[in-house]
Amino acid sequence: MKILRNLILVVALAPSSSLFADGVIEEGSITEASKEIGMLVHLKWQGDRLGVDREHWDRSTGNKTEADKEQERMDAMVERGIPKEIVEKMMAQPRQRGLGANFLVASPEGELFESLKIALGAHSGGGGGGGEDMQWDGRGNGVNANMLRSGPMRDWQLRILETADPGQEIVVEDHFLKGLRIQFTTASRLMVFHVSPEGKVRVAHTSEERSEAFQTKSYSEMAELHPEFLKDFNELLEGIGVNIPLTDRDPRVTDAVGKLLQIPTASVREAAQKAVEGLKSDSYETREASHMAIRDNFEAWYSVIGQVKDGGGLPAEIRSRLDSICDEFERPNEEEQFIRNRNLLSNPEYLASIVGEMPKRPREAVENHISELKAAGKTSP
Repeated sequence: MKILRNLILVVALAPSSSLFADGVIEEGSITEASKEIGMLVHLKWQGDRLGVDREHWDRSTGNKTEADKEQERMDAMVERGIPKEIVEKMMAQPRQRGLGANFLVASPEGELFESLKIALGAHSGGGGGGGEDMQWDGRGNGVNANMLRSGPMRDWQLRILETADPGQEIVVEDHFLKGLRIQFTTASRLMVFHVSPEGKVRVAHTSEERSEAFQTKSYSEMAELHPEFLKDFNELLEGIGVNIPLTDRDPRVTDAVGKLLQIPTASVREAAQKAVEGLKSDSYETREASHMAIRDNFEAWYSVIGQVKDGGGLPAEIRSRLDSICDEFERPNEEEQFIRNRNLLSNPEYLASIVGEMPKRPREAVENHISELKAAGKTSP
């Protein structure tokens, strides 16, 4: 009886992650093309909405010349074992047929899908459409890959079916009315993850080890209430090369909060505030000089300017000038954008919940900011 009790205790104490020791996604054609999938499927927060970042496509392809793009496609095919002389002939054929043959790569997502098709080893395919509606497909090497775009913000879908072992399928669909859906299927697992346009999360997940279905009002709430599923979901995203969405407790976010609230030196604060006061001058020349000073020193004065804007009560002209400067120097930092979208710097309850995790200097800055918010009568949004 004692042995049985000890055995039960060992099973009860075994970490749940051991159920998934082999990983959520198995090695195969999909994992081999994870880099290319991650280039095409990059998730981005837009307020409470999580969706595919269309601007990421432009950033991924916009700084490359046509020669660079062609060379990358050739290198990828050579890496997959296709003789270089054959690759060169394949790449020369579209040029011989004229510009019309290149319509499938005439858009950023089309170029990235072409890279994905090469990485998957799909040796045939095509597509069609017109205007804002396009469809791409590729087949071969035990893989079917399809992508659909219906308008710039109406609908977008990627589907990859790995028909050979291990027989995995992923579907990523983003629609402005239906929201984001990620579905992953194998012979032993089905995972459906959905985020509505309002940010509500719905999950259905079944495997040989466990089954679960739940919904939460936000991604952050899901992270708090369902850590086991979040671990599996993050493991899946990593396996297919997709970035992991941020949460308000993510160390990347809490570190960014500390940096944004770092207390500038007295001289820096004084100079920034003097420049803001200069925007109130009756003299046009003084207002223009102050505007240029803020613009030229924006990086150093960033936190001070942000506090001035958040404090409210600014005349319309001053707010307009500060908004125009902030828009011009908008930081493409994903963590800071996440913080701004959720007004986390204006939420004293949230800041108080993370302050204990910070090093001394940013902790002091956050504590001072919390005191300022409370003194101003601010509560969580």
